[in-house]
Amino acid sequence: MIKMRVVSKFIFICNACFVGAVCLRYLAFNKINLTKSNEALGFNPLGSSMVVLGYAAVLMNFLFLLTFILYKTFKKNLDVSSWLMLTSFLFFIVQIIYFFF
Repeated sequence: MIKMRVVSKFIFICNACFVGAVCLRYLAFNKINLTKSNEALGFNPLGSSMVVLGYAAVLMNFLFLLTFILYKTFKKNLDVSSWLMLTSFLFFIVQIIYFFF
């Protein structure tokens, strides 16, 4: 079974990629408006991976927080630091606001 500590760190990396993906999107829109070209940033494998991980972070955060709630409901102990849980919850709120409002 995968340790929750490892999963929580991976979720944190995905949340950091979300911030990077939002910044890349903002830069791409500004570059399109300035240059009027069809290709804003070109092919960038690192940027593409960051966008995929960043936008998948919403689903991963949801599953992680759901698992956390289920573990707490059945009074099982999780080996996850509280600051990772708090940042994951805060990022989830920001992601919901970003995607749905």
